[in-house]
Formats: sequence, C-alpha cells, structure tokens
Amino acid sequence: MFVPDSTKKRIRILVQFIPGSIIRSDGAPLPKIRDGTFADLVLPASALADETERQKLEEESARELLPADTSVFVGLNPAGATEDDRNRLILASDLKFSAGPDASTTPGSVPQAQRTLVGRGYDRFAEVVLGDPLILRIKGEKKPFLEECRCHIRVLKTEARSLNHAVTLLSTRFEPKRISHTGNVFARVFYRCTESKDWRPLNELRGHI
Repeated sequence: MFVPDSTKKRIRILVQFIPGSIIRSDGAPLPKIRDGTFADLVLPASALADETERQKLEEESARELLPADTSVFVGLNPAGATEDDRNRLILASDLKFSAGPDASTTPGSVPQAQRTLVGRGYDRFAEVVLGDPLILRIKGEKKPFLEECRCHIRVLKTEARSLNHAVTLLSTRFEPKRISHTGNVFARVFYRCTESKDWRPLNELRGHI
C-alpha cells in the first residue's frame, strides 16, 4: 500500500484553462488527486475575466491583534541549553496571572493565579513586550501574515524587528539542539485573553478574523 509522505516538497503542475475544464499544458489530463485535497491556484490577476472579482481578491485589510506594550510569551523547550540559561526562563507552572492588585508573585515577579501555561507543550517561556501594535495583514484569500512589529525580549535584553524575529532569536539562544530556529509564531506565542483571563495561542486571535 502506498502511503504518501506529507513532509515531501510540493508538486508544481503547469495547467491551462479551456472551456469547461482544466488540462495540463501539454494537453494531457490532470493526474488523479485525492478527494478533499486543498491546493493554491496561482495565476496572473489580469487573467480574471470579471473585474469585480479581481478587485475583491486583491483587496487588502489590516487588523490589530494586540496593542503596543502588551506582553506575550514565547514557548521554548531548551534541551541542550546551559543550566544557567534554563534558569533564566519562566517555568510553565510559574506563568500565572491575577487581576487582583494584591496578588502574590514568584521569585521572578510573575503574578500568581490558578490558570497557567502548563500542558501547552513547552517546558519554559520567555516574555516579549510589543513595542508597536501587532497587526495582521490580510489580502484576498492569501494566508494572513503579521506585519513587522518592534519587540523587546526581556531575557536577552535586546530588540527584535518583529515577533517572528524574536522567536528566532530566542530559539537560537535557548534551543541549541533544534536544526531550524524558525517556527509557527501563531502556535508558539501566547497572550492573556482579557475575557477569560487565561492564556491562549496567538492562532486563536487569527482565527477570529
């Protein structure tokens, strides 16, 4: 039984539109494709016959996900990091929050409450403070992406030009065994939900768009 490897690179097929169907550029039919498969259709904007539809697909918008000065927390698994570096990061069990002004704190001055980031798949966390509003840019049906946003990484005492850059810098320093230090910022960064008072992945904000 053939089991496709989902990690393999994508396949590119050059196609041509003819009345009523799509064929390969050499005139052959398309190969059999599994039902339910999602794919991106990339073509020149000028190829769209309906100007209204073209304009709709080219529309851009922006949405503020979080305001400036918000603290977000990047999930890390610091295997291979020095003990000193590990101790500089926040334990998942210590990352708590309380709305009360008289809340007790951990030695790292992290406010205490019942809800924590334990069970989110990360052993440690690092605080990043947004220097600018965190903006999600949306264009047509393309995947939304984050605009650049100045960030301050407290544990490194350094600035990053974007949240993605901050995640890369933190991973490079505290996850030395990782082959790649890039990652899905929407899954690795957590924010405090003002309504429920608990911690949510950034991906949930994107999902509300």
